[in-house]
Amino acid sequence: MEKRISYSGIIIILLVVAVVIMAIGFATFSANLTINGTASIKKASWDVAFDEGSYTQTGDIAATGTPSINGTSVTYEVTLTEPGDVFEFTVDVINNGTIDAQLQEITLAGTTGHENYLKFEVVYNGTTYDQASNTVADATVLQSTQTEEFTVRVSYVAPENPDDLPSNNVQATLTATLVYTEPSA
Repeated sequence: MEKRISYSGIIIILLVVAVVIMAIGFATFSANLTINGTASIKKASWDVAFDEGSYTQTGDIAATGTPSINGTSVTYEVTLTEPGDVFEFTVDVINNGTIDAQLQEITLAGTTGHENYLKFEVVYNGTTYDQASNTVADATVLQSTQTEEFTVRVSYVAPENPDDLPSNNVQATLTATLVYTEPSA
């Protein structure tokens, strides 16, 4: 029985030695790889607005009072007295931010119920947009400090049927919305 214990002891010692040799062998064939880096983030800003200094009236009819330009809005009042009267102005949109901007859509509203004698348009990049066409097909990227010119035109047009002329004074609230987003990559 003593021989059995010594064989068991020898087997245990051999197993321990084998495990130690395997551990040393594994350590020899392993490696730790490390990646270190630093990321610096610069200040960024989104600032697309109307340029107050660029406003110019170009139509036959002048605005009533001084139009107001307040960052992201232009407000005006105009009285069109007879068919053929046109109020028109140009204004620039400027990108004062550090992030590029791109015009995605031009939406015009306010002529509903007055379509027969009131025409509302925005001209951008050589294309005229109205309530029926608002998808901007040829919008360029507006980079930092760049400007884009817009012309807004309100016209009192003569309807085909004289009965379609307004029988009372009409006040229409016209709204043009220019939707800018970050360009897609």
